[in-house]
Parts: sequence; C-alpha cells; structure tokens
Amino acid sequence: LPVNKEKMLIEDAERTGAIHAFGEKYGDIVTVYSIGDTSTSSGQSFSREFCGGPHVASTGDIGRVKIKRQEKIGANVVRIYLEFE
Repeated sequence: LPVNKEKMLIEDAERTGAIHAFGEKYGDIVTVYSIGDTSTSSGQSFSREFCGGPHVASTGDIGRVKIKRQEKIGANVVRIYLEFE
C-alpha cells in the first residue's frame, strides 16, 4: 500500500481523524502520514497519524519487523517500537 506524507494545519489534521499523542506539543503545521489510497475522495486510508510515520514509499518497503517494545501513551493507545530485520 502507498504511504503518503502531507503537511497541513493542525486543525485540519485533527479533522481528518489522524491519531496523535494527546499532551504532546505540536506546531501550527504538522505532518500527517496516511497508509492506503488517499488520492481520490473515495480512497480509503488504513492508518493516519501525525508525524512519527514510517518514512517509506509503500508498506512493501518495510519487510520483516520485530516488535522491540511497546508503551502505553493514552487511553486505548499504545506506541509500538519496531526493529527491522
């Protein structure tokens, strides 16, 4: 799946439903990563989050990963740290 990076106003990013760590400080403009087809109005995004994204062109670039650790960062929100093999 394609990974898209887009800079936008924080208010617009929040309206897209992008997840982010509440309590963290963000500027007026944020980077939002989306996984999936967002090129059309009917495109579906499987994941959308504020910066901290994978920095790859597609999910196929990631390959095999191993969960290194996880950390609870909010109610029903866990941050997962990966190790690439």
